[in-house]
Amino acid sequence: MDMSKNETCEKNLIEIFKVISWLDDKRWDQVERPDVFPDVFVEKVIKAKELQAKQKILIHWLIYITDRGKGADVLWEKNTPKIKELVVRYFGDGLSEKAEVKELCEKHEKENKIGAFPADLESIKRTLVLLLNYDKNIITFITRRLSEWKKENSDKFCARIAFSLYLLSYKGVGSLAKSEERRRQNQDELNEKTEEANGILQDDCQFDKQFERWYGQRWHKRIWAAVRDYKKFRPLSDIFIAGIKGQANKDIWRKDFTKQLELPGDIWNARFFKNCTRPIAEKMGIRGTKAPKVLRDLWEGIRSKCPESYPEQFDISFDFTPRMCEKNLCAICPFGRNGAKLICIPTKDKYCPVALITCGYVGKCTGKQNRCVVKEGRGKGTCQGGGIKWV
Repeated sequence: MDMSKNETCEKNLIEIFKVISWLDDKRWDQVERPDVFPDVFVEKVIKAKELQAKQKILIHWLIYITDRGKGADVLWEKNTPKIKELVVRYFGDGLSEKAEVKELCEKHEKENKIGAFPADLESIKRTLVLLLNYDKNIITFITRRLSEWKKENSDKFCARIAFSLYLLSYKGVGSLAKSEERRRQNQDELNEKTEEANGILQDDCQFDKQFERWYGQRWHKRIWAAVRDYKKFRPLSDIFIAGIKGQANKDIWRKDFTKQLELPGDIWNARFFKNCTRPIAEKMGIRGTKAPKVLRDLWEGIRSKCPESYPEQFDISFDFTPRMCEKNLCAICPFGRNGAKLICIPTKDKYCPVALITCGYVGKCTGKQNRCVVKEGRGKGTCQGGGIKWV
């Protein structure tokens, strides 16, 4: 690839990252819609005074286990009360043995019909069984080695948290519990997988060895979406920090480690990636079909030139793609031929129409006198969808 093409690719990539970062700021700083979850989760979990921090985070984690293959809003509406009841019973029934937890889960499945695949129901049971070793406290589990990992592996400590959660709920479950029949047939082997995961969690040497193998395949949507929420969604972050034991660990969680977060890839990320960033990656010689991995590789090459950006921010495509790409609204897209200037009307203290139209985010406009990536035309003409060709 000649230097001029390489420079063009890098320039466009930086432009895209800057706009994505701007939209992500709008996402988490919304004025009128600060909550990103359905009202039932906010009211029954986040605002529930009768729940402890460790219970709220566990409910959130278990709902995320079920969050696939269905509309997210409907799923969270239906599963929140059912999973909340399970967690309340888990803490309130005096359960302390694996057999008791398994019995509770089996009984709850029959009575409450959580909307989930068989493998997800097995993952929920496995999670509750393994958390017995951590006083049923998922916050303690997540942060149990936080200070140590931060000190010894400062650039990967967040990934180690993610791997811990993978062991807690997912490793070895999926293929053995694809259907209820397979789940029943393979229950002995699933129990062995649970014990195997527990052994890895309890053995530091084995944990480190297994982590290095897993690290190259760490792109697990539901894990990274949950960890992201504990860091970036203020209500959950405050709950999480309140539940952390020890000031040192609280201080670490408050510091900025967002650049270690991975993109929770889904179909909307993939569709955005196809038009906007994959063409750049291919021209730069970066191959791959997994958007989270390719975006991480692309970002590593330009991170010093856009320090406010990082790969996880591309999750705004979950909101952006169905509103823009699926409706072919290239004429008003920040990445389209003309950029978003036709819908950018800078007015201080009014809402930003670009963030609202492209992603549904209700955020304040910075006005004419302040810097704004859209007003400056950042990102214009960088998407190769809609017939645009720039190299």
